[in-house]
Amino acid sequence: SVELSVSIVCTFLCFSHFSQFHPVLMQHQCGNVIMKVFEYESERHQVRKAEMERRTMRFQELGDKATPEDKKLLVKDEKKYKAQLSRQNKLIFVCLISLLNLAEEISTEKKMVNRKMPALLAQVLERDYPELLLVTLQFVKKLSMFEENKDAMNTPETLSRLVQLASHEDIRIALLTLRVLYNFSFDESIRISLIDSGIVKLLVDLLRN
Repeated sequence: SVELSVSIVCTFLCFSHFSQFHPVLMQHQCGNVIMKVFEYESERHQVRKAEMERRTMRFQELGDKATPEDKKLLVKDEKKYKAQLSRQNKLIFVCLISLLNLAEEISTEKKMVNRKMPALLAQVLERDYPELLLVTLQFVKKLSMFEENKDAMNTPETLSRLVQLASHEDIRIALLTLRVLYNFSFDESIRISLIDSGIVKLLVDLLRN
C-alpha cells in the first residue's frame, strides 16, 4: 500500500528533522529502509513507463486500423498510469526529504552515493511534480559539490532537463536549477555539454527579462 508507506516514512521524516535523532534512526536501519523504498519505486516507475510507452506505440502502429475499443483501452491505461504516478510522487517526495535530512552526516551521504543516489535523482528530474522537483534539486545541488557525483549525473538527458528547468514557471525551481548549473559549470567537460544543451541562449534570455 502506497498510502501506508507514505504514513510510515512520514513518521521517520518527523524524527529526521532533528539531528539528535539521526544516530537512532541509522542504528535501527530507518535510513536503509527509506533508501530501499526509493530504489524500489524508482525501478517500478521505469518498468511502468516502458510498458506505457509500448502500449502507446502499439496503438500508433495500428493507425487507421485502431478501433474505438483500442482508443478507450489506451485512455484507461493512461489514466491509471497518471494516478499511479501521482501517488508515487508523494511517496518519493517524503523519502527524499527524509534522506536529505539524514545526509547531513557525510558518512551517511557517502552510503547513499554508493547506492547510486546521483543516478536515481537524475531520473526523478524527469517528473513534473513541483514539490518533488524542489527537494530533488536541493539534493542534486548538495551532491554536485563533489566531482564524482557530477560525473554520475553528466548525461545529455540530465543536462538538457536542467537547462529546461532553469526557465520553469515556478521561480523557486528556476533559481535552484541555476544554482545546480553553477556547480556543474566548474567542470570543463560539463561546460561544453551545457553549451550544446542551449544554456547560453537560456542565460541571455534570462538576463533580457
